[in-house]
Amino acid sequence: MRVWLLLNRCCMDFALNVWQTLVRAKVDKKHPWRVLTLATGGPDGPDARQVVLRGVNIEQRQITVYTDARSQKMAHIQHNPQVAMLFWDARHQWQLRLWAKAEQEQNEATIEALWATIPEHARKDYATLSAPGQPLPTEPKLPAELNFDQARKHFVVLRFTVQRMDSLVLKREGHERMLLEWAHEQWLQTALVP
Repeated sequence: MRVWLLLNRCCMDFALNVWQTLVRAKVDKKHPWRVLTLATGGPDGPDARQVVLRGVNIEQRQITVYTDARSQKMAHIQHNPQVAMLFWDARHQWQLRLWAKAEQEQNEATIEALWATIPEHARKDYATLSAPGQPLPTEPKLPAELNFDQARKHFVVLRFTVQRMDSLVLKREGHERMLLEWAHEQWLQTALVP
């Protein structure tokens, strides 16, 4: 029993270390995990893109990012809410992969509060007439006045509830790899062959 408690505490410490690193990445704009790769799968196959880490909630096991409602990632998530995320820290040779379920924030007060934190120069990204990834018009148009009310309608807050984490630290003396899985209201840890 004592050995199990020790292992369980070690697992909790490791999981907490990962989550605390994610919290630092959210706060520190220069942290290498601030920008992550988000992979989705849609009817046309898998896709990956870089997104900015906007929020971390340790208790809820959630990662938050913002996106445009018209983006391909939203179509993919509606098709399949299961996603993968990849974080890489070159300085510490630390790779973190997460598997999570995506959900769109529905609370309008929460969305409004987050929208209020977006600077005007960033809001214009949501104010385009065409969806992200669409071809640019061939005919040059005069710049239209930006419609920030319309932009707000395109602003989406995505929450990803993490189900599994795979941590790999590359070291000369031997790589370390650990799998953490959420089960029975706790993180279960398994050491893996790197």
